[in-house]
Amino acid sequence: MVNCRAHGGYLLVLFVLQGCAGLGPVHEREFDDFVSPEVTLTLLQEIGPGTMLGLRNGGFASGARTYVPGYVSAVAARGNDLFIVDRSIGELVHINLLAGEASRIRPLTNADSNGLYVDDDLTVLVVDSFGRSVLHLTEHGQVIAAYTNSEFAPAPLDVTLADRGRAVIVADELQDRFVTFNRYGGVVAVRSAETGLEPFAGSVQALASYHQSVYVLDDELGEVTRFSLSGQPLASYGEDALLMPTALTVDHCGRLFVADKDPGSLFVSVSDMMVSGKRTDLGMLPIDEITDLWSDSDTLYIATGAGGVFVMLVEPGCPPS
Repeated sequence: MVNCRAHGGYLLVLFVLQGCAGLGPVHEREFDDFVSPEVTLTLLQEIGPGTMLGLRNGGFASGARTYVPGYVSAVAARGNDLFIVDRSIGELVHINLLAGEASRIRPLTNADSNGLYVDDDLTVLVVDSFGRSVLHLTEHGQVIAAYTNSEFAPAPLDVTLADRGRAVIVADELQDRFVTFNRYGGVVAVRSAETGLEPFAGSVQALASYHQSVYVLDDELGEVTRFSLSGQPLASYGEDALLMPTALTVDHCGRLFVADKDPGSLFVSVSDMMVSGKRTDLGMLPIDEITDLWSDSDTLYIATGAGGVFVMLVEPGCPPS
């Protein structure tokens, strides 16, 4: 069942950032009436505690030559390039799935969020909780830019791109709102709870985006809500469809995947949220928790904390563009 109600307490802030080249366009379709939430998932690869990878840059400790994933709190990927935040060692790690090798990207103090996004050109957006910023990095870890604002986003938690790469959207944990960094100009606009809409009483936990929409996971209310880029709530799924949601992602043809506490399955719907969702079975995968989700092409990446990452084939694939 679809729940359409307003949340007026989110604050949407638009302001200009200079010198942030490198974020490419996000390839995605318009809303597609022919996309179905009925999918099957097939395991392609597991990167977990039993996976030993070679190290390409000297290791995480003196003399180390191999890397075994610890606690994966965030995941993102493009093709054979997998990026994870490994909370157990406080590192952003780049894994080449084809070569079976790992590279140290950047140390992260308090690496406990699922704030990670990888663009088509392999530049990375990652939340630096300790530095209270979102870092824009090359695939080798060099800093291109830092998205930070102590007034509007003092405690960044998650990050995504929207509006075909023109908007960098950051979830703020302290003030339970999302902030939009507009890369190409425009006036500064603030949307607050004083608009007369229903006050927001939840807690922003995770973000995803598709075309002109932002999806906010509220772990306190147990909802996923779709917003326009201007901050207008459009639709949501609540407790009648979800059981304590923990992570979400949207693939390039507009299928919405949500992980929750329902054992052994994911909730799948379509990006406009105008139909009832479906449950897809995870089979016998040994998953105790899901910390993050990521979609790339017809592949779904499931981060499971101490269980590592499960790489899944999604069928049917997205229709041709």
